[in-house]
Amino acid sequence: MSKYLLPIALIMAAVVSGCGAKREQPLPSSIRPTALDFRKNEEAMKAHQLRCQPPHDAAYGAASRVNIKGYYLGMEECEVKEDIGSPSDSFTIAGIRVGEPMMTFVDHKLSEFYIGFPSSRFDAVHSAMMAKYPDIHCDKSEVGNAMGAKFNQLSCSLIYTEGTLLLYRYASEITRSGLLLISHEATEKKAKANLIKEKDL
Repeated sequence: MSKYLLPIALIMAAVVSGCGAKREQPLPSSIRPTALDFRKNEEAMKAHQLRCQPPHDAAYGAASRVNIKGYYLGMEECEVKEDIGSPSDSFTIAGIRVGEPMMTFVDHKLSEFYIGFPSSRFDAVHSAMMAKYPDIHCDKSEVGNAMGAKFNQLSCSLIYTEGTLLLYRYASEITRSGLLLISHEATEKKAKANLIKEKDL
């Protein structure tokens, strides 16, 4: 029996979750910050700025980690945004223009990094990933749509210390492929959420 395309929940969850930013609610006008509050805030800002400074060891960072174009799990949010800049459709992967990647940050550190691209260009991305990470493991399977059509799926994964690198020929639909970096914590959180949904049916 074939599997449907849509239940590839891990990549779909990354797309739906977006950048995961929380809106801060303004303080009531009756609450006035004290000098101590300002000092604590200043100290927190300085600590974050120091944490975001590039490491002194040039070998440290993307070059020594599993990454997608230099972006790796645990990367500081400010560093990511400074590098990517404003939203743009000029972001490329394996020479393919894919638009702006979708990201989730937890405690100002990169937790998920997702790129969707046309499935017609999957082979080029797959070849680039295999060349960069020869240890990545790929499995073949069969997926289908609601009309009963069947397609040959190829899903690849590389599990490492910080998380997992995932690549799917067919993600949310047969015209879209997906490339995802996701932390172990985020994977566990999504698995628990999916289990709750299944129990609620």
